[in-house]
Amino acid sequence: MYAGTVVEQIDTATLISGATHPYTKLLIRAIPSYPSDGRRLETVPNESRPQSMTGGCVFAARCPEHLGEICEVGDVPLVTTGPRHEVRCYLASGTPVSGGPASGDRR
Repeated sequence: MYAGTVVEQIDTATLISGATHPYTKLLIRAIPSYPSDGRRLETVPNESRPQSMTGGCVFAARCPEHLGEICEVGDVPLVTTGPRHEVRCYLASGTPVSGGPASGDRR
């Protein structure tokens, strides 16, 4: 969940290896190991979503895999991508969208 919106639902048994939403993947990479393996922890970019922005993905302003305008307009659907796995992301769900993953317009 990000900003009060479900961005990914997946069972806990496969969360670490099966997460596909960029926010979920960032959170997993931010988990420290014990004992420390010496790697630097991942951080989530610190750009907040403008209050005036409506529609689109709630994580778009901070997403390192942002696809452009398609992520900023309309309602991003929660798509079933596997057994007990749903994701609200055009890139992660593989949903073909004009200007999205299917056309290769990736920024």
